[in-house]
Amino acid sequence: MIILYPFFLEYIIPYSSKYKNEKFKKFLFILNNLKEKSKFEKKEFINIVKLIYDLYPDGKGKRRKRTLSDILSIIEEKKY
Repeated sequence: MIILYPFFLEYIIPYSSKYKNEKFKKFLFILNNLKEKSKFEKKEFINIVKLIYDLYPDGKGKRRKRTLSDILSIIEEKKY
């Protein structure tokens, strides 16, 4: 996966559409956050979940088991 970042950044992103460029930047942001931290605060975790649902709202063509509001309510119920 690490080998693909430079390739995408150099050859794919400059020639892709603005929409795909922004999706890839969100994807990189999510991956970098997950890579840097192993434990998140509740607000940080909620932001990452929202970004993931924003990146793939339909679950990559499949229907999601839980909606974003369901996931957020589960997170809110948990105590950290």
